[in-house]
Amino acid sequence: MGRLREEGVGVYNVSMNIYQAVPRLLLVGLILLMFFAACKSDERPSDDEPISDREALVALYNATDGPSWRNNENWLSDAPIGEWYGVTTNEEGRVTELLLAGNGLNGEIPP
Repeated sequence: MGRLREEGVGVYNVSMNIYQAVPRLLLVGLILLMFFAACKSDERPSDDEPISDREALVALYNATDGPSWRNNENWLSDAPIGEWYGVTTNEEGRVTELLLAGNGLNGEIPP
């Protein structure tokens, strides 16, 4: 460890050589990196936040055997969801209507 020298009342100076300082600096850097990574991970959406319309439709597709539907045109594609078979959206791209009756959906509608 470095040498500790009292400079005055309650003031201390620690001196150390480069071989002692580098590992300590790396450790401090690693601790800071872990701290900031933990802070960043707190920015993830919570379970209470609503999912997007696209995510809800994908969940519906997966839960109701979407690959076996009679018509699944554009589903799971990068196309706007208003272009997915049976999906109607408003001008903001939000789902306003699903017309999938008789399309062979099989399973439970996800919550």
